[in-house]
Amino acid sequence: MDGSPNAARAARVAITLAKKYEAELYVLHVIPQPPYLLPPDSLKDYYRDTKKAAEKWVDEVASLANSQGLKVKGTILEHAPSVVQFISDYAAKNEVDLVVVGTRGLSGFKKLLIGSTSAGTVSHAPCNILVVR
Repeated sequence: MDGSPNAARAARVAITLAKKYEAELYVLHVIPQPPYLLPPDSLKDYYRDTKKAAEKWVDEVASLANSQGLKVKGTILEHAPSVVQFISDYAAKNEVDLVVVGTRGLSGFKKLLIGSTSAGTVSHAPCNILVVR
């Protein structure tokens, strides 16, 4: 969940599937390391501000899932050198059966049919992946 419209659509699909199959829902946001070097104070601000936004997104999805009677766990992982690796490791550790992702997130590459995180997750996750448009 990254707050993008595609992630919101994916979250709604994940909630529908979890409800249909009486499954537990994990809502995950991974905060990547910034792609450039930041001074220590700016780095602290980056993680603080990014985590605040992530908490909002994760809480919104978790609240919606809870309101539909689902068991849900929200998680925010920080300092990820690789978002795809963190998602894959999380899925393996928690024995996730299905990862649901949007086609594109907030990266801004609008012309791509599938974003780099989605494509990487499809290639590397230890379970099935559903990519939602």
